[in-house]
Amino acid sequence: MGVNGAGYDYDVAVVGAGPGGSAAATGLAQMGWRVLLVDKAAFPRDKVCGDFLSPRSLRVLESLGCREALERARPNRIQAASLYLNGEPVTQGVIPQIEDLSNYGYTLPRYVFDEALFRHAARAGVETVEKCEVTRLETDADGVALHAKRAGKPATFRAALAIAADGAHSVLARQLGFENRDSSARIVALRAYFDGVEGDPARAEIFFDKTYFPGYAWIFPLADGRANVGLGIVQDVYQRYDINLRERMLHWLENDPAARARLGKAHMDGRIVGWPLPTYRPRAGGNFAERVLLIGDAGSFIDPINGEGIHTALESARIAAAVADEALRAGQFGADFLARYERAWRAAFDLDLRTSDFIVSVVKNRPMVAMWLLVLKMIGEKAMHDADYAATCGGILSGVVPTHQSLSADIIVKTLLNGPDFWGRMVGLNAESGLSGVVGAGVNAGLTVAGEALGMVGQLARRPAETVAWGLDVAAKGLGVLGGLIRGVGKE
Repeated sequence: MGVNGAGYDYDVAVVGAGPGGSAAATGLAQMGWRVLLVDKAAFPRDKVCGDFLSPRSLRVLESLGCREALERARPNRIQAASLYLNGEPVTQGVIPQIEDLSNYGYTLPRYVFDEALFRHAARAGVETVEKCEVTRLETDADGVALHAKRAGKPATFRAALAIAADGAHSVLARQLGFENRDSSARIVALRAYFDGVEGDPARAEIFFDKTYFPGYAWIFPLADGRANVGLGIVQDVYQRYDINLRERMLHWLENDPAARARLGKAHMDGRIVGWPLPTYRPRAGGNFAERVLLIGDAGSFIDPINGEGIHTALESARIAAAVADEALRAGQFGADFLARYERAWRAAFDLDLRTSDFIVSVVKNRPMVAMWLLVLKMIGEKAMHDADYAATCGGILSGVVPTHQSLSADIIVKTLLNGPDFWGRMVGLNAESGLSGVVGAGVNAGLTVAGEALGMVGQLARRPAETVAWGLDVAAKGLGVLGGLIRGVGKE
């Protein structure tokens, strides 16, 4: 097709060939545009990640014609998950069937997945360039110039429009003044691969524990008896309480009964690797500028709860490709025109990311960890006895139900109104407990709760500045989420 006028080498230049970049490039090439996709690495290359492709991710990949390439890569199908709390099982469930989404996800190492998507882009007509690092961009009335280093020599690529997909530490986002510098908006995670993993390969396992909360550990089975195993935690908590994440991970691997059941006969393939992830923060300036759109991790679209960024990378890539197509057809590349990208991605997933950010801000107050873990236990208990509730919670966990539905009145009320059998177990009652047993258990429970409450208050009082800052942060983010929920109701 091609843009008439200025001497562009390409209609669109995409910087970064992760899932978002490759998806955006593929979509635009399929629309008939001349597309460049450039990455500083050579493929295949590794990327530290949980390796899970949600049903929503699979839907975007299907729309790009990637299904055959994905199947050739031999992904493992995940249909269910089990949750554990402090070494004990809490609940288990399946990925529900919602609308046109699949009731399963895939796990596939990024070393394999990213290359499959990158090669698919090339087959779609994208010009791909590896081992080429873009260092800066320049925009003017005639287009955008990407300056790069290629084989040790300077190189320049000109296009009508650029899409920045160069990751969580994006060079282009930093140059444009969009870099996420908020240290409280980061997750630190460790990952290792294991061979010889036992158990159901279609079932993932997620672990919560008071020693590394707010955070979680995971075992995500891969094909051929392998698994992606890791642990992540909110960075400012990890730093403030001087948590040694590697020690916590090793302790969990060696001592958690469920982890031992799956990994007891397995062996680690390679080493434990770590990485920081800057998670979502709404940007006042948005994720667009004259002739530039930012997608995926470069746009700070990483979910603060679980660190998952593949779905939002693919979804933002789909939206950016559509807006780029409109801009190219109209010959309009100014920020005013490209602001429609901002409106579209916010409508698609801003409220869910804000909700995740709000929840993380609430639970990262570690003096209140006993309360947060009790809430998790209440959620697990309710899910075991209420199929609709379980489907909603399982759908939120797997990404097929919007995260903001976790704050619905139905979910909150059902969580709080657990049956008497649950509360009886919480205070140590059983079927044989008589009146004296009930009274004794009630007294013991009251003393325990009072003791924990006093301890919690004491810890909060010893950190008054942090407590006040936490309260203000939660209030501000809560109001932002409430506003989004109200606007959503108004549109219905």
